[in-house]
Amino acid sequence: EVLDDVSTISGSTDAINEADIRQGEFVAHEGIKPVYFDFDRYSLSEEAGKTLELNARILKEKKWTAMIEGHCDDRGTIEYNLALGQKRARVVRDYYKKLGVSESAMGTISYGEEKPVCSEEEDPCWAKNRRAETKVNPQ
Repeated sequence: EVLDDVSTISGSTDAINEADIRQGEFVAHEGIKPVYFDFDRYSLSEEAGKTLELNARILKEKKWTAMIEGHCDDRGTIEYNLALGQKRARVVRDYYKKLGVSESAMGTISYGEEKPVCSEEEDPCWAKNRRAETKVNPQ
């Protein structure tokens, strides 16, 4: 199950053309890096802020639309992790907005614990799964 901005948690879409953005095909881009979060948190670290500044430069230069995906490790309930993943995606979107990326060119989605990059039950692996990824539609 995927939680998105049209959920009962927020009650409304976050971007004016969210439905249009969702129709696009979003892919990873080697220059756009993920950011990572502490356990049970959605605040951005100083390192994450620097990563997002570099990502924002690319997004603004290329004028791409972006889908920001929030992810969690597998600790916690499915519902809790979907909500936490959404908060992570939104904090990244809001930071991009402060950096000058157009809000109308961004959407957010949460996958919670559904798309791990690592499956070992240990701290280094869990840390890799607590992330937000910015996927782009390079059209």
